Amino acid sequence: MIFPGGKRCAFSVFDDTDVATLESIRPIYDYLTELGIFTTKSVWSIDWKGPSDYMGSHTLEIREYAEYLRELKRRGFEVAFHGAGMESSLRADIERGLGNFKEVFGAYPVSNAAHGRNRDNLYWGSERFSYWLTKKLYALLSGDDSDYFQGHVDGSPYFWGDLAKEHIKYVRSFTFTGINLLDRTTPVVYRSKKTPWINSWFLTNDAENVEEFNSLLSNANQAALESDGGLCIISTHFGKGFVANDELNSETKRLLFDLSQKRLLVCAGQRYTRLLCQSMRMRNT
Repeated sequence: MIFPGGKRCAFSVFDDTDVATLESIRPIYDYLTELGIFTTKSVWSIDWKGPSDYMGSHTLEIREYAEYLRELKRRGFEVAFHGAGMESSLRADIERGLGNFKEVFGAYPVSNAAHGRNRDNLYWGSERFSYWLTKKLYALLSGDDSDYFQGHVDGSPYFWGDLAKEHIKYVRSFTFTGINLLDRTTPVVYRSKKTPWINSWFLTNDAENVEEFNSLLSNANQAALESDGGLCIISTHFGKGFVANDELNSETKRLLFDLSQKRLLVCAGQRYTRLLCQSMRMRNT
């Protein structure tokens, strides 16, 4: 793949908002700004009143958090949707969540990523797979009921496929280990006739927390990404261990600085997907 501006490789991050608070993300986003690395930060739009493993995470209903995210967007970061809330959301709550997002940022989200076990996830679990045998094997191994995830099921109380089709251009599908997404045979951006409520899917690399992020972004992997002319979009959680006592993890800080010195194209997720669509034919499955 040829990158514009003489760049040798491309990089971004899709930050899932799980357990994120203003205090736990501000140091890393301020440092990314200093380096000129503008990535994607996902959000939850509405609070959750019941029990949850993610209780304490900030949402757009916290004014100071929403104001900081508006500032991030002004700087050049993309803000994406991680579903309406930290637990399963009914359609009315999803509509309210999308409305809150538009009120804060002036537009609906362009990108979305499913969250955990939320029943409103679109084509999630075994429904991500195109082939019936793969679906069956995944359902058997995961123990999920085939109809557990219902965001795409018209008539379900969790249905919002029509809203996603209208407002959201890109939805994350599979995540992979390894530094270079172009090593995969699956195209990074694709469409599927079997998932009609999704305009386009995109792939990412995977790093659950700060330890996995630092391992994936090692200097050896950075060198390989540059020499191979690769593409890396890391799905991670900046709320999981990246900041302690208001200080960014020192190894993360060093690795990001080293990365910023490379002939690197950096852009937020939706800009990546547009670039990929322009540079290579999108596959329809």
